[in-house]
Formats: sequence, structure tokens, C-alpha cells
Amino acid sequence: MEYLHKMAQRGAEAHAAYKSQGDAGDPDKCESAYRLYNGPNGNDAPDVGNHDEEVAFLKEGERLFMSSCMSGTPSPVSARSKPASPSARPASRATT
Repeated sequence: MEYLHKMAQRGAEAHAAYKSQGDAGDPDKCESAYRLYNGPNGNDAPDVGNHDEEVAFLKEGERLFMSSCMSGTPSPVSARSKPASPSARPASRATT
């Protein structure tokens, strides 16, 4: 979750930097800023153990960065953004 919060904060910081140049909210500028952070290849990109979950998690980080960069406010991180634990069991289904 820390990674997602960090990506949202960085997006808002990029917005502030672009605002001083008159380019705040520009999707191309936000995309460039995301690449400056090395996107999913950055040093702080998490390793969640499961490739599919990791890809989804990194996409969520990108979404948070981009929406925060566009708006200037860190986007909220929801509990559903957290990857499942690699050892977590699926919830049992109750049948009636």
C-alpha cells in the first residue's frame, strides 16, 4: 500500500511542478513525469510474488500517479488496491 500512496503523492507533486510552468493537468506531461520515475521499473516497485497480481498492482500505481498528476491532489488509495497475499486462501463460498 505504501507504494500506491507514494505514486499518488508523486503525481500530485508533478502537477505542482507543471503548474509553475503553466502545464498542469497536461496528460502528455504527466505521462513523461511517470516515465521519469521509471514507472513500473522503478526501484520502489513492489514484488508481490504473483505475476498477474504484480501487473495489476503496478497498473494501479500508474493510474493513481496519472489521476493525481492531472488533478493536483493525491488520489485516494482504496483497500481493494492492495494485492492479495501470495499465501492467502480464497474465501470459502457458503451454499444454501
